[in-house]
Amino acid sequence: MNGLRADIVPGVPQTVSSHGLDVTNGTAYLNPAAFADPPASPDNSFALRIGNSPGFLPHTRGPGHTSEDFGIVKNTRLTEGTSLQFRADMFNVFNRTGRGDPDTCLCDGLPGPPDFGTFGLIMDPGQDPRVIQLALRLNF
Repeated sequence: MNGLRADIVPGVPQTVSSHGLDVTNGTAYLNPAAFADPPASPDNSFALRIGNSPGFLPHTRGPGHTSEDFGIVKNTRLTEGTSLQFRADMFNVFNRTGRGDPDTCLCDGLPGPPDFGTFGLIMDPGQDPRVIQLALRLNF
């Protein structure tokens, strides 16, 4: 259910090793076997309690990623009172994709049959692609 926390299954690793990014099918990151739905009422299937997992898992973090930014500035004096400045700013200059954070809502269902949900999957990149910005400025 939405807004509920999962129960943590003790002794089961919370993440699985994964590499790359599959935006179509999702990249597995959280181990679905390490989490379980809290018990539900037999009458109306409402959860009987919130779940025993904390709001933030203390030993589990999303995948890290790096990006490098770079800038170049060239000042050229045209006359005594005027100058021209050219600058180029590059964000994520090496175009590293990285991975976003995994889906942490059990209400989205577990991956694979029968649910075909997205719990524990990373579905999108963690940062924007390379951006190059050019500027020309006349100072007088």
